[in-house]
Amino acid sequence: MQRAKGANMILAAWRALKAQLDLIMAPVQAKMNTLDPLDAAIVCQYYNFHVKGMGGSHAQVFEGEPGTLAGEIDLILPVGPKGCSYGIKIYNADRTSFLWTQPFDITHLTLGGFVSGSLQQLSVVIVHHGVILSESDIISVRAK
Repeated sequence: MQRAKGANMILAAWRALKAQLDLIMAPVQAKMNTLDPLDAAIVCQYYNFHVKGMGGSHAQVFEGEPGTLAGEIDLILPVGPKGCSYGIKIYNADRTSFLWTQPFDITHLTLGGFVSGSLQQLSVVIVHHGVILSESDIISVRAK
């Protein structure tokens, strides 16, 4: 995952990692299913495991990094509700005005056309059925 650059490589690396984690989780889950619920709770507490479907998730944040090609940045967006769309605001250096990207419906995105090495100020807006649900903080991402 750490060596992956670009939205497609990050997604491919995550899928490979998740497949390996699923292989590990299967025998652990099988064993946990045979334990008394109190013993299972103690094991979960001791190893800091989280019961599947019972929390343990963390808030997703808007993040970015330099892209693979010159002038690109790669973004990972917080996931909105099913059927939502995302828009990126690209701010000027003073953060007094911004341009919108075309709306899209994926949470991994590569944006290009920036000056190589320039620092970009960006925020993401999640829109669902024409209503803005949330807007992230502004982050700074350096173009490759």
